[in-house]
Amino acid sequence: MGTPCRIVLYAPDEEASVRASRDAFERIVELESVLSDYRQDSEVSRLSRAQAGLWHPVSSDLAEAIQLSRSVHEASHGAFDPTLGTLTKLWRQSRSDGRLPDPETLGLARSRAGLHLVEIDRSRRRIRFERAGVRFDFGGVGKGIAADEAMTVLRRHGVRAALIDFGGDLLAGHAPPDRPDGWRVSVEDGLGTRRVLLLTNQAVATSGDLEQFVEIDGVRYSHIIDPRTGLGLTERRAATVIAPNAALADALASAACVLGEQRMGGVLAAFPEAAISIQTSE
Repeated sequence: MGTPCRIVLYAPDEEASVRASRDAFERIVELESVLSDYRQDSEVSRLSRAQAGLWHPVSSDLAEAIQLSRSVHEASHGAFDPTLGTLTKLWRQSRSDGRLPDPETLGLARSRAGLHLVEIDRSRRRIRFERAGVRFDFGGVGKGIAADEAMTVLRRHGVRAALIDFGGDLLAGHAPPDRPDGWRVSVEDGLGTRRVLLLTNQAVATSGDLEQFVEIDGVRYSHIIDPRTGLGLTERRAATVIAPNAALADALASAACVLGEQRMGGVLAAFPEAAISIQTSE
């Protein structure tokens, strides 16, 4: 998924730890083959070439990713959108070139984004697109889904005390045997603020533009796309979310950066189990 992943765990012996961690990483690789938009052979990449108007079967992993994304999409009034793949690809090119896309190209990409363009049949686990060119982008939730699934694998092996660090997003299991108060972790948000947290059976995710941004014509743009414009955010925000699972923390952190503190009411009401902190900077 284009980022390092580290697993720290406590197991009865080395053989048990190797077996558990190996299977956890194998599960992550499986999910990458489903959710990655960097891989041309992934399930989401194949779907981006699918014909519009026809039903297409999807795997259980993809169906779950869509369902989770839709719940956050609805609560955030579209601020979190898993169908920005065409815009994501265009914005990556703009960041590389150092210039904004021309209005016609941007308009075409925006017309291919929006969850309303995807019809979902949950009972038969299939989807169809209203128009061609709709691309999924699970970059805002994929790491979290993979971390949750990896932790599930560890628990099946009897490993309860574990910490998964997926590109800075963290998922903690039971507390370490020698640290009953929890996993002590240091989290830095996108604006350079560092916090020390104690986590037990919780996840924390951060999102911001401390490292991933570009300046074009004197304007600083984030790597996080604003669905309303199709371009990177220009408001400097950083969000830190603590939630019961990594997928939810990951998605809510992305949504919070787009919404800002004043527009988070619907999200907070829909997910009261999550603690969300938003920092802003001029």
